[in-house]
Amino acid sequence: MDTTSNALSITLWRLAQNQDIQQRLRQEIFDAQDAQGGGDIAYDDLVGLPLLDAVCRETLRLYVPPLGSMLSLQLTQCPITGTSPRP
Repeated sequence: MDTTSNALSITLWRLAQNQDIQQRLRQEIFDAQDAQGGGDIAYDDLVGLPLLDAVCRETLRLYVPPLGSMLSLQLTQCPITGTSPRP
């Protein structure tokens, strides 16, 4: 299970459904980029963007990966060696 790609896919899907939020987020990112002189946004500036933080947190709140599926992956047989994990 690739949780990073799933989270990004869901985030983009939800932004496509909420174009007003998408536009506000784009503007926030463009403003941060302009503050850097049009270049890359520094990490410290990126994590300080309030709407970006809110969008990421809301996506994770609504679409948290189920804990049961993560636990079941640890309890299954290893596909390479064919062995079961030790308790």
